[in-house]
Amino acid sequence: MSLDRLLEWNASSAMAEGFHVTPEGDHIISETQNVDHILKAAKDVSEMTPSKDLRHVAYIPEAVWNQAYREGWVHDKKKWKEWANNPDNKMFRTWPGRI
Repeated sequence: MSLDRLLEWNASSAMAEGFHVTPEGDHIISETQNVDHILKAAKDVSEMTPSKDLRHVAYIPEAVWNQAYREGWVHDKKKWKEWANNPDNKMFRTWPGRI
């Protein structure tokens, strides 16, 4: 699937929204985000000694937050724990323990 048309670019969050047409003629709106700056911040914070009172555990990309909102789990603590503990999202973690 190639980006047929850029609908919106947000420079502050490095997010792009695009419009695609599949070979079958379906229309798809996609959202992508460059998360390099988030990954660097997560790595930098993970190298710090955590506070005993407050422990930062992860950075959440805006694209993931938007997905959670669309899918209805943005306020679901259990789903956020699942997301944070999923090995696929390890690179966004700033603390290695289980939540």
